[in-house]
Amino acid sequence: MRKIVVLLVNGGLASTSILPMEIFQSAGTLWNALNGLPLESRFEVVTASADGAPVKVSRHLALTPELACAEVVEPDLVFVAAGGLEFEAMVSQAYDPVETVARNAALLPWLRRWHADGATIVTACSGALLAAEAGLLEGKRATAHWGLAGLYAQHYPNVDWREEYLVTDCGDVV
Repeated sequence: MRKIVVLLVNGGLASTSILPMEIFQSAGTLWNALNGLPLESRFEVVTASADGAPVKVSRHLALTPELACAEVVEPDLVFVAAGGLEFEAMVSQAYDPVETVARNAALLPWLRRWHADGATIVTACSGALLAAEAGLLEGKRATAHWGLAGLYAQHYPNVDWREEYLVTDCGDVV
């Protein structure tokens, strides 16, 4: 069974954390349950934050992880949720990737370590910012929202940002 870690990000979009959790958890179980077949979970899904504390995703919602990053053992895939795009903040101030990285800096060494240990790193939307800051996208193609790709290119010029792609698969980083 493959271990999937959904990494909760400060200022993230809850849907980019919850949806992958539900998809990976239901693989091999939901269809089987609906059709009277034995349940065969395909993935062990856990959630983590830098320190194991709840992560505030908006002024209305916080997500509570199961683990701190230090407690995660040998993940096969780490899914990095979007971060720094809180709707309330966006309508009152400009999006600042430097500030987003600073708020989530404690995640960067873990992304580097897990990647070096063989985990595939998958990002959603602005989660690519953290992969870029961790150095995981150097010289690679990456996908970002069309509204963010130009901004990210200013900060990470050695990443080939492709706003026109929905997914870029570089093997060890998606």
